[in-house]
Amino acid sequence: SYCIYSGVISAVIYPIEAHWTWGGGWLAQMGFHDFAGSNCIHMVGGISALIGAYLLGPRIGKFKKKIYDVSDENVFSLIKLAINKYSDIVCGGADCDSRKIEILGSSGFKSNIVVKLKEGSCLTLVLNNASLAGEKGQACIDIGENSDVRLLLVGDNELRSGGICVPESSRLTIEGDGSLSINIDAGKYYGIGNSIDKHHGDIIFNQDGAIKCSANGMKGVCIGSGLGGNIRINRGSYDIEMRGQDGVAIGAIEGESDLRIEYCDLDIFFGVAGGTVIGSIANDAHIRMENDSVRIVTGGVSMTGIGTCSGSRAYVSMRNMSASIDMRSTEGCAIGGMRADTQVLIEYASVTVMAEGKSCFGLGNAIKTAYIQSSNSDLKVDVVNNTGMDVGAREEDIHILNGRAQFIVNDTEIKRQINAAEL
Repeated sequence: SYCIYSGVISAVIYPIEAHWTWGGGWLAQMGFHDFAGSNCIHMVGGISALIGAYLLGPRIGKFKKKIYDVSDENVFSLIKLAINKYSDIVCGGADCDSRKIEILGSSGFKSNIVVKLKEGSCLTLVLNNASLAGEKGQACIDIGENSDVRLLLVGDNELRSGGICVPESSRLTIEGDGSLSINIDAGKYYGIGNSIDKHHGDIIFNQDGAIKCSANGMKGVCIGSGLGGNIRINRGSYDIEMRGQDGVAIGAIEGESDLRIEYCDLDIFFGVAGGTVIGSIANDAHIRMENDSVRIVTGGVSMTGIGTCSGSRAYVSMRNMSASIDMRSTEGCAIGGMRADTQVLIEYASVTVMAEGKSCFGLGNAIKTAYIQSSNSDLKVDVVNNTGMDVGAREEDIHILNGRAQFIVNDTEIKRQINAAEL
């Protein structure tokens, strides 16, 4: 078709209209000049392309989605569906109770297909080396209302344009020893949970494999939602990388955050101007962490590492774990709340906090009314700021029982008494 088009325009159209200008034709006699072929060549070619596009119409399937409605199959191939130009997989519903559906991909194959689960779905969805993607910001797996879904990870899986939507009335349990990578680049986003103006349902992580979430946008959350919900991380490995304006890595933006995180590895890079790494930005945070290995690196303007930025209450319990927090921020709190009623309990843990910034501090709150207790732990707080405060609490509310503790502010060590107590 291109050769035919080129032959016609070169043999018929160009010679005639070019003669009008460059061959002494009627346009030339009227005093018309064409500089560098802008009219005779470029404009004529553009008009020809416009006419061709009008005659052909839009690409087949571009503005109309082709939906594959799963009926009796239990295993189906992404490659086969992609060859047949499907864009959506729809499955589940109230009539698929306890059914197991496997989406089979292939290493290196990337489909532009999303999965939608109908309302009332109670099933096991297996991702086996699956790569899913849709329109920018669209959830790659959209769970319907009043659903109970078990997501089983096998092999290496990726969601390339959005995450997993878990509405408030639904429940998602993630299991398996495979991995899941979520990549998001959108103005407002979420990884696993729900949008920034909604609650999310129960999200339970029971997988042994790794989950990686990389997000870049104006405002969003990697695990959680805007208004919050129930999150239980029972095991697994998590690698979270965020960049943007405002956000939360794990928790809620406006709502309360009730988190239980245990038996897992967390590695979080938080390059967001303002927000909370684990907890809530604007509401209360109740966080219990046990048997974890946590590494947080963050830099921005106003933020909290573990706790809340502007909520009224922050409770953080860290037990039998190791944590390293490296914070660079104009104002910020590594563990606790900026102005919240704060309680931080550290037990049988190794916690290292490095905070640098104009009004940054390590533990407690900015109004020095927090309660801090470290028992049988190794605690180090190293702060560089303009306020001279390392721990946001009165000295009588700082309790160090057994273990070791070191506090440094602007290269000056602050001595605090370590009291003996029962092991």
